[in-house]
Amino acid sequence: MRAIILLGFWLMNVGATEQTVMLGLVPEPRTIEMARGAFTLTAESVETVRAGLPQQAVGITLAIEETSDLASEGYVLDVASVGVTIRAATPAGAFYGWQTLRQLLPPAGEGPAAIPCLHIEDEPSFQWRGMMLDVSRYFFNK
Repeated sequence: MRAIILLGFWLMNVGATEQTVMLGLVPEPRTIEMARGAFTLTAESVETVRAGLPQQAVGITLAIEETSDLASEGYVLDVASVGVTIRAATPAGAFYGWQTLRQLLPPAGEGPAAIPCLHIEDEPSFQWRGMMLDVSRYFFNK
């Protein structure tokens, strides 16, 4: 009887835990906040503007802000149902924000390109970016 009660409490706790979002982004951003909805990408959605200019268009906005509080290669990616905004302090940060946005897109030919609504803030942990795969510890077939 005690085991059944403990199992019941365990099942309630498992259901109450916060669900982790697995977007498969590499490298994993520092913060990801999901929201409801999605932005559907069309051919008319892309426009590049400079920070400080009025933004009349709906779509993808790329803003490089020289007086930003972001790190030199950091970026903020906001996806809302009306558009996508990438803010960065440097062109390198805008590049990394764009790469994250590319990873959120579905593969070509899998229906409309719908990006989930979210807010991502990221900056590098180190001065260099890269990945090392040690082939002496991770073996692969030819």
